[in-house]
Amino acid sequence: MFSKEEIIACIKKIIKTEQEKWDKYRFSDLESLNPQELFEKGECYLRGIFAPLDFKLAYEHFEKSASLGCADGYYGLSYMYSYGHYVEKDLEKTHQLAHKAIELGSARAIDMLGVLYYTGIGAPVDKEKALELTTEAGKKSVPNATTNQGAYYGQKKEYEKAYELFEKGLLEGSLNSIPHIARYFARGTVVEMDTDFALELLNYGVKLALPQCLCMLADAYIYGGYGLEKDYNKAIKYLRLAEKKKYARAYSLLAICYLNGTGVPQDSEKADYYISLCIEEGVNPPDKLFLANKYLHSLSYIEGNKEKGFKILQEYKDSKDGYALDLLAECYARGIGTEVNFDMAKHYYERAYECGYDNAYVHIGDCYFKGRGVDFNLEKATEYYMKGKELGIPLAFTRHASVFKYIWHESREDLVIGAYEEAISHGCTEGMAELAIYLMSKPVSDRKRVLELLEESEKAGEGLAYFGLGKYYHSQYGQESKAKGYLEVAIGKGYTEACVYLAELYAEGKLSLGHEKNYVAGLYYYKMAKERGYKINLDNKIEEMRSNIGSDFLIEDFTLVKCNINSKVESLPYGIKVIGKEAFRGNLKMKQAPVFPASLERIEDRAFMECRKLKIIALPNATVDYVGADIFLNTFPRKAVYYHAGEPKCPNWNEDFDVIRRFNNGKVARLRIKRGKEKRYEIVGYKKNGQPKLKRIFRRSV
Repeated sequence: MFSKEEIIACIKKIIKTEQEKWDKYRFSDLESLNPQELFEKGECYLRGIFAPLDFKLAYEHFEKSASLGCADGYYGLSYMYSYGHYVEKDLEKTHQLAHKAIELGSARAIDMLGVLYYTGIGAPVDKEKALELTTEAGKKSVPNATTNQGAYYGQKKEYEKAYELFEKGLLEGSLNSIPHIARYFARGTVVEMDTDFALELLNYGVKLALPQCLCMLADAYIYGGYGLEKDYNKAIKYLRLAEKKKYARAYSLLAICYLNGTGVPQDSEKADYYISLCIEEGVNPPDKLFLANKYLHSLSYIEGNKEKGFKILQEYKDSKDGYALDLLAECYARGIGTEVNFDMAKHYYERAYECGYDNAYVHIGDCYFKGRGVDFNLEKATEYYMKGKELGIPLAFTRHASVFKYIWHESREDLVIGAYEEAISHGCTEGMAELAIYLMSKPVSDRKRVLELLEESEKAGEGLAYFGLGKYYHSQYGQESKAKGYLEVAIGKGYTEACVYLAELYAEGKLSLGHEKNYVAGLYYYKMAKERGYKINLDNKIEEMRSNIGSDFLIEDFTLVKCNINSKVESLPYGIKVIGKEAFRGNLKMKQAPVFPASLERIEDRAFMECRKLKIIALPNATVDYVGADIFLNTFPRKAVYYHAGEPKCPNWNEDFDVIRRFNNGKVARLRIKRGKEKRYEIVGYKKNGQPKLKRIFRRSV
């Protein structure tokens, strides 16, 4: 196993080799190069590491190389046709050119054919054949083939073998090993966990514009992974770079961002556009399934997403992809995107098990145990769990422990803990999370042991661990924000119980240091739980939240859509993030704008249009640290007086001020656009007549 210094040395060596290759070919023309050199220069344009990314030039070099009889030239053309780079995507031609390249002796083409069989591009999914082909290519010293072998073994959970192949691939010159090794260090799989070193590796990949590294880092900034603070702007920046390389995972993540309004305005049309790109540009099945899973378990409450996820999964109904069939079965079992149909669910669960996805067999027992699509039947559930244990399925041990917990929750604590310990000994990381949550429910529990179990389960990527960590940190004073973050991740991974738990915390004011109750957020998460088919009827809870909010407001997804025109509103419910377009339009009873909650992020155009009696507008309190609202001039009547909460004076803004913006530092700034120049000012004090003293902080031509 390599040391960290040796890994960095390998990367630097590869970078130097890539730089030297481009320096060698940079100023050469098509006529001066031999067939193999033509292919290598075309590959530089295709990858865009030191050379400019140019699919047209890559195609021209591959075509010229192939015309001169170069095997790798045919491989290059095959790659272009497989993803539709510069040419129209043609899977039949992809396979024809790949086989031609293999006939002429291209080892790279053997590896590529393995990838096609693994991903099901132009051929049925056949993972055994894929591994056989990549192994053959690896023996012929194709660096990426060795890395691909590692990825396949990683999917089979043979992590030590996988990591060994990633290191070998890196030693042979494969940059594609970088993101895989980074992931292993981030999770502490095989190697000692070191997120700082994982980030260092990813940043090398970002400098080389490796799309997989760009997407991994973007994902980290979206969800706060690798110890990074969430930064949606950086996430979108990296995704845009990966998008230029037509990397399908970037399309998937951008689709999710537009679905959820993460770093970009929520826009279902753009989400659909990126989904169509995923399909057109040849998204591989793991990415398509990733997208389908996000649709099914999206954090956003958007109508129609579940149906879209179900539609994607139906493409796999005749496939041999066990994971896809398991997801499809879940849709039928829980009525996600379709009607509940237990017979269909059982059919696809059984097929998923036959295709090698062992957990699917246990999921049939879950249907009986949790009453999904069929009446609760403990005897039938136990029968499936016991059979699963006989078959050696680790998840079955955890589920059987859950049965013990159901029967002897209070009376036989020793039996329950023993059953979970048995599950853990059989390698079920979900059992760690379940045991930790069970121990937390006890009046006296070993908090250190609980945290160790949850963190170990989280490393393995178990969604339940995030739910457990959310509950754990909620019980720790001052950790409310951390608890909320973990619970949101759990929701994103499909744990409906986390929706209800988060709704309760918001409704009871337990996620705010000031114990401020947030009925808007409570309503949002209760609705989400109901829409996901939560086993307990939540209609009474939803009505309770609506009643607490008041009938004057129509609120959807943290946005105040409309306020009753005849209402004299003094304050807005905490939890509202956006006041929508024309929300208060035409309200003649309003003489003073309502008190804006600290949660407010944006007031949209014309929100207070035609409120003719509105005279005073109090901006959000400057002491609250959040990304400030953009308040447009035509949002409010022009003659109204704007008051910045916390300041003793009420400045009367002139009409050439188009925007009033609060910044994170709590200061108010004014924006003037005059004679083609934009000037932004910061308020540094007030004059005796109430007008603000300004300091220019920004200037540009517009």
